Amino acid sequence: MGCDRGILLKDQDAALDPMGVARAISIEIKQLEYDVILFGKKNVDDDYSQIPQLIAARLDLPVVTAVSELEIDAGAGSAVCKRNVEGGAEKFDVKLPAIFTAEKGLNEPRYPNLIAVRKSMKAPLDIKEPAMEPPGLVVIRMELPPPRVGGRIVGKGAEAVDDLVKALRDEAKVV
Repeated sequence: MGCDRGILLKDQDAALDPMGVARAISIEIKQLEYDVILFGKKNVDDDYSQIPQLIAARLDLPVVTAVSELEIDAGAGSAVCKRNVEGGAEKFDVKLPAIFTAEKGLNEPRYPNLIAVRKSMKAPLDIKEPAMEPPGLVVIRMELPPPRVGGRIVGKGAEAVDDLVKALRDEAKVV
């Protein structure tokens, strides 16, 4: 859509934990002037979905996740946002600066015009190596779950209830 400038934090280590990523991004954000920080619906952080909340905690900012509507009143220094929840919606009045994560439907993307694309190509891009700490989260091992064992039919109709309860209690030990 166009931009004024960009910052790319580039780290060669693929084994980054969410806290380390949040720390590195927070250090960069502290050096900027901002009213609103937007994050996408999904993070490229192994689906931890923690980065925006961790950054908000490090910067002592309010955060609202899964925002489907957002109205910013920069003059009043506040924003009103809505997020859909099961069976309804929640509406928040948030003091700026704040962090928001986008949910599908937050905006309708438009194609940038050629002038905006050309301007953004000329915008400065700072490529920085982030200040990373050793990871606090280390994956030791990943393995597939054990194969499922086949089920069995205990009986038919109401007569099978006693046998089913007995099997659940004595064999599966879930009752």
